[in-house]
Amino acid sequence: MRAPHRSGGDGWCELFNALLTSRTVGLRPIDTKVRQALVAQHATNGGLAADELAALVGLSARQLQRRFTAATGLTLKTYARIRRMRWVIGHLLDGKPTSWASVAATVGFADQSHLITEFRRLAGAPPAEVARYLAAFDHSDVMP
Repeated sequence: MRAPHRSGGDGWCELFNALLTSRTVGLRPIDTKVRQALVAQHATNGGLAADELAALVGLSARQLQRRFTAATGLTLKTYARIRRMRWVIGHLLDGKPTSWASVAATVGFADQSHLITEFRRLAGAPPAEVARYLAAFDHSDVMP
């Protein structure tokens, strides 16, 4: 049975929302400095270095590292890597023409080789293989 993907369909969304809500009750709100860092990394697709982020939010790089990891479970570098990869995957899902060198430069990788290495580390495959895999599925209703 395929679960509905929009609210109102057999209550699956409501059930999922209730489950998520129950898991977040009692959690501390996210640190405002960490939230600022997350917003900045999101806006730049992981393009800011730790010292740039720290200066932006008014903390030392070490303080931000500790607070960020405590709040998210990820290091700043890991989060930036994930954001960059997510941008590339979004680019692939949009069906935009792909020149790996230009994609690498746009998203902040040192070069095409760096992009390929990061994909292998995070996805277990190079970007061209991930692109072929993604092309096999309909992504018309995927939302960020």
